[in-house]
Amino acid sequence: MPNSIRNIILPLLLLPFLFSSCTSSRTFISNDLLTIPFYPIEPAPQRILVLNVFDVPAMNFRNNKEELFILMTDSLMTGISREIQYRGKISSEVLPGLTHLGVSAASIDSLMKQHKASHAIVITDLDVHFEQTRVDVSGPKGDKEREAYYDIVSVIQYTLFDQSGIVKAIPIRRSRYHSHRSVVSGLLAAGPNVVPNNHDALSIVQDNGFEYLNQFLPMWVRRTRKLFDAKEFSKIADAISKEDYEAAFQESRRFVHDPDKKIAAKANYNCAMLKEKMNQPEEAKRYLQESLAYYPLLEATSIKHDYGIY
Repeated sequence: MPNSIRNIILPLLLLPFLFSSCTSSRTFISNDLLTIPFYPIEPAPQRILVLNVFDVPAMNFRNNKEELFILMTDSLMTGISREIQYRGKISSEVLPGLTHLGVSAASIDSLMKQHKASHAIVITDLDVHFEQTRVDVSGPKGDKEREAYYDIVSVIQYTLFDQSGIVKAIPIRRSRYHSHRSVVSGLLAAGPNVVPNNHDALSIVQDNGFEYLNQFLPMWVRRTRKLFDAKEFSKIADAISKEDYEAAFQESRRFVHDPDKKIAAKANYNCAMLKEKMNQPEEAKRYLQESLAYYPLLEATSIKHDYGIY
């Protein structure tokens, strides 16, 4: 699918919220889209090795923490390998116990030749920790209560190799809210311990691995879009219920140049949604451009610039 489809996703999601104060919508359409990776591998990989050179014992963790980090590393490699096979029907193999190699292009190339692989994903660093995101203070003066909030964070460094050497080395950071608790002082409040929260740690490491693969390999995602179906667009809901997307498009197209700019913006937005559903991304982008142009609140935003829409 052309790169232009990626350019329209965020504005398509934002527009219904910008219009929501004056219009309710009950009609939705879903579409399965193939994502466009930021760094597509071309030609497509035939066989990928997954290995780790991050030396956990060298970190001198306490025993329980060392065991957890070894488990997280092994789980990450296995998860990446399985996801590779699931996404692209690409052959993949995990090579454990290779921390002595370092990130040597010669040694990785030798392994690739030995295992008849076209590419290798090498984990070079891994960290999971908790970060304090904020401290809320409440209560009367002299008797303040403090509530500290924490995110669990994973930061993993990966290096991708092909038969000519290093393709790209990138870190991936994933974080999400984890917990909050009362503290005496926000400045001195230590975060949760990663070891008792091992299930959360393993989960965010897997998320990190999937996010890494998103950089290089496409995947199918289901996008659910909201359509405007009130007043001028009342016939659209019936057409969508019959899966007659062309009829819904024609009903919306009637208003794309309406003197009322909000109506015109909504009509063009509907047309963009429906053209996306009909697998015509360039047409979808054109109607989205029109919708953005008609709706004046978007003129001062950075959406057009950030997403290549002018």
